[in-house]
Order: sequence, then structure tokens, then C-alpha cells
Amino acid sequence: MIDDSIYELHREASAYLDSLRARHLSWNTERVYAGRSALYLTSCAAHGVDWSQPTLGQLARFMRRLVQEPLPSRRRDGGGQQRFRSEETANAVMTTVCELLRFGARYGWVPAEVAAQLTQQKYLTYLPPGYNAGEDGQFRTVRARELKFVVVNDGIDWLTFEEVEQLLAVTDHARDRFLVALLWCTALRIGEALGLRREDMHLLSNSRSLGCRVEGPHVHVRRRLNENGALAKSREPRSVPVIEELVALYTEYV
Repeated sequence: MIDDSIYELHREASAYLDSLRARHLSWNTERVYAGRSALYLTSCAAHGVDWSQPTLGQLARFMRRLVQEPLPSRRRDGGGQQRFRSEETANAVMTTVCELLRFGARYGWVPAEVAAQLTQQKYLTYLPPGYNAGEDGQFRTVRARELKFVVVNDGIDWLTFEEVEQLLAVTDHARDRFLVALLWCTALRIGEALGLRREDMHLLSNSRSLGCRVEGPHVHVRRRLNENGALAKSREPRSVPVIEELVALYTEYV
């Protein structure tokens, strides 16, 4: 990561990104975290804030600026309607900032009291599904992040079967029709779908001849290096069943 003021590597932020790579996180995750870290460091430089010793008030003002300052226009002429970050996006940026500061505290770059102010004790009145509070309820008290917007989770938007049919009807290429149906049928991530290879397509009712004991048509999702840069986020391989209609679309594509 480059310091814009002197065009040298920002040692601490670069070390943080190296730690993400050491944990085998995906390249896309590293890229996103790099952008969020740079956003924070740039803001600190612009407002005269020491990135390693921000007060809680300075972090709160940074969080508000994330949603109040308009984003650059995507048009070449700079026109168009103003765009702003959502509070959900601001929360995601603050998550990365807090991780960066806590990482710096472990190496002595950030004072311990700065890292300590990022969270507060919180008692869990209502436990998440599957959460183990401990035999005596000792795990009901957790460290919750201090700075975040309270947002309402609107849930997940699903395409209906009719909407998927309409989308497939206006898709001209067989490969694109297969990819659209694949994403809808399997709920794979984009990187997982684009990282599939022919050897992953076990679309027969029985694939024992291929050395696979998974019954029924399915695809295998594996994390590996691909020439197109696609990468499965999960490090654990898995198989995902597919429907006969998807098999027909794959046959058409091939």
C-alpha cells in the first residue's frame, strides 16, 4: 500500500495486508480490505489525524463522512446523480479499520488503549441460533464493536422462477444462459462459478466411472489458481447438486 503524500510503501498497512494473505484469504478480500484501509489512511492525512492514535470522536466523524460525502461520478464528464455510501458499506469499512488498528496494537504500532476503545462489553439478552452461552452463562458477555450504524436487515432478494425464465429468454449466448441458470440453481458465488472446470462437471446420474462417489448430477467447487483470476472463497471443497434443466443447458453450451 502506497502513502500518497510521499509515495512510499505504508509499512504498517502493507504488513496488515500481508497478514491477510498469510491467512489464505481470497485475493478479492485482500483487494477490498486494501481499498478500505487506504480510504481511512487518506482521510487521516487530509484531516490531520494520526492514523495510529485516533480518538473515538475522530473515528466517529470518519464514519459519518463515509455516508455524508458523495462518491466520485462514474461518468467521464463528472455528471449524473450524486451517489453516497450506504450505512451497511460504512459499517464494513469500519470493520476493516478496527481490524487494522487491532493488528497494529499487537505489534506496538498502535497504543493498547486505542485498540481497547474500539469495543465495549455487551450482555446478550437474546442468543443467536446455535450459540453456546456456557454452563453458567459465562459467554453471554461479549466484546461488541463500539462504532457502527444500526441498520435494518432487509433480507435476501430472490428471483422467482418466472423472472429467471425471462432472464434466460433474453440471453443470447449458450454459455451465458448456462451461467445464469447455474448461479440461480446452485447459489454459487461468482468466483466459484467462474472457477469451474470441465473436470468439476459431474452431470451424470452416477459418476463412479470418474472416481466420484457423490450420487446424482452435481458440480465440484474447489479452491485453486485459475488463469482467469477466479477464486473460490472457501478453502473447503464441496459438491453441489444440480437439476436436469441445468444439465441440458450445459450440454447446449458444450
